[in-house]
Amino acid sequence: MIHSGIRVDTWVKLEDKSDIEYELLNNNAVELSFGGQRGNFQIQATKHALEELLTKATEALLELRAGDAV
Repeated sequence: MIHSGIRVDTWVKLEDKSDIEYELLNNNAVELSFGGQRGNFQIQATKHALEELLTKATEALLELRAGDAV
């Protein structure tokens, strides 16, 4: 399914000590591999999409950490 610039085919669960690697595809994109290089799940992202992913992941991490402090 393609909607709003996102294509979703499956999902992945990341737990402690997850093996995450990356490969630069060109000057404007990166591929993140979960489960080692060329692992079971990959995400390809442009610079702007990766920035958005990092922003949202940082926001989520701050919320998780705030919950730990309560």
